[in-house]
Amino acid sequence: MTIGLLGPAANQQLDRLDALLGRDASDSVLRLESAFDGIGRAALDDRGLSWNGQDLSTLTALYVHGFRYEDPVIPVDRSLQDWSLWQTGGVIDQQSYSFLYSCLARLEAQGVALVNGPSAHVTGFARGTWLARLHRAGQAVPATLVTNDDDAVGRFLARHTPVIWRPVTGPAAWQLFTERQRRHLVARDKPPVMLAQVIPGPILRLYVLDGQIVLATRQTHPHRGEVERLEAFETVDASVATAWSGLSRAIRHLGLRFAQVLAVETDTSVVVYDVDVDPVVTDLPNTLTDYLLTCLATRLRGSGDLPQPPVPGRHDRPALLLRRMLAVQFDMEATKYAQP
Repeated sequence: MTIGLLGPAANQQLDRLDALLGRDASDSVLRLESAFDGIGRAALDDRGLSWNGQDLSTLTALYVHGFRYEDPVIPVDRSLQDWSLWQTGGVIDQQSYSFLYSCLARLEAQGVALVNGPSAHVTGFARGTWLARLHRAGQAVPATLVTNDDDAVGRFLARHTPVIWRPVTGPAAWQLFTERQRRHLVARDKPPVMLAQVIPGPILRLYVLDGQIVLATRQTHPHRGEVERLEAFETVDASVATAWSGLSRAIRHLGLRFAQVLAVETDTSVVVYDVDVDPVVTDLPNTLTDYLLTCLATRLRGSGDLPQPPVPGRHDRPALLLRRMLAVQFDMEATKYAQP
């Protein structure tokens, strides 16, 4: 059994997954490194696909990480790009991306189990697409609006308050939509933004693998104590997550083998705000990261039982920044404006 890992050469998630797969002597792991920094030596013809001398027709599964859909017309924005030569650089980028997409599509057509295939990235490029398809399947989603028309924004705000926003395409965080955002973001000479109503409730991260919710967490706010913490993740008991099986089936019907779903929990259901087709799991507490990567390795092998989920409870993510130092600095600055 040969399992391929396709992604950037230096990537913590791929490194940890590679180590897990390498523990099984029956697995042969093929790292297709530098895939997005340059194609390398590749050949695609009627007989198959070779990559740096490796025949990829022998792959049984391929995990794709870091692949991003690119608009085939607009060049990728790079701050160091010499735009006097953009035509040359743009064409090279487009052709490289097109070839990579063709390679993945060929493997998918040959029956290689891709996690996830290129069609998932194309469909999910416009983030509202997933919500529309889930809504048609009967899944609860918030009221949304994609627009750059201020009159339409006014009508939406009149019906739904408060409101959050995000860019229409690509990965991004939802943010509160205020009058200031409205003034700076909404105009006919600017790209549309995506607005959504705020549904009260705990924020959920649901990790769906092959139509099964393998991990569900409720996210809590950062807190100050003897040790400062960033967001903490409270794992949800499997019996509770089972009640959301309709959502996991809907994700599988979207053609996604592995996905992260951002949702809000209500008394009666979960309301989906976003679907990430290429989740980064190394930002979670280590216990949860190891569990998810072990589940993924098991599914890539195509056999074996999934590991036991973590015991329900609170899992803290270690602080990545010296937030206490920043808090002290902000407190000092605030004293300059304090009333005597």
